[in-house]
Formats: sequence, C-alpha cells, structure tokens
Amino acid sequence: MDRKQKNPADIFEKVMKYVDENYAKPLKIIDIAESFFVNPAYLGQLFIKRKNVSLNHYINSVRIEKSKELLANTGLKIYEIAVRTGFGDPNYFSAKFVEYTGKSPSEYRNSLSP
Repeated sequence: MDRKQKNPADIFEKVMKYVDENYAKPLKIIDIAESFFVNPAYLGQLFIKRKNVSLNHYINSVRIEKSKELLANTGLKIYEIAVRTGFGDPNYFSAKFVEYTGKSPSEYRNSLSP
C-alpha cells in the first residue's frame, strides 16, 4: 500500500476488504495498522466512527458469519470450523459464537434442520 494514501474512507474500505479476505488468518490490529501505514489507535477510532463497532468486533462478526455458512452448508466438525474461520481454539470459537448469535454452534446447526 502506498504510504501517501491516507484518505480515511479509502483506508476503512481497504481494511474491511482485507479482513473479509483474510479472516481465517491470525489478525491483530497492530499488524493490520502496520500494513496500511496507520497508527493502531487511529484505525480503531476509524472503525468505531464509521461502523459503530471496534475492529476486533468486526473481525469476529466476519468470522461468525463465515462459520454460520460452514455450519449450514458442510458437515465439518466444530473444531474444524473454528480453525477454518480463524478462531483456532474451539472453546473460544464456541464462546464467541454464543456471544454473537445467542446459540452454540451445535444449537445453530440443529436449528437449521427441519
């Protein structure tokens, strides 16, 4: 990315795209900020200002949406989905899934069956 490119709207859109494309990898705000040549605090403020959520919340919400797709459309085990969506630890994944959806991954999957 060009160091001169500092338009907040451009940075915001590019970071969102980056998260959408790299959600399965370990994502740390400090590393994302460094990739886009901005201060981590600035990046965090930018997300709160433009999306009303923290960057970490956005990352987790992308991962949860992807995991919901995998739960609905595959027979993958919960731990496999945790790994494929960037959570890694199945217990952490399950806790975040409940936090964001109100259901465990298994409950969510079972609710899709007639």
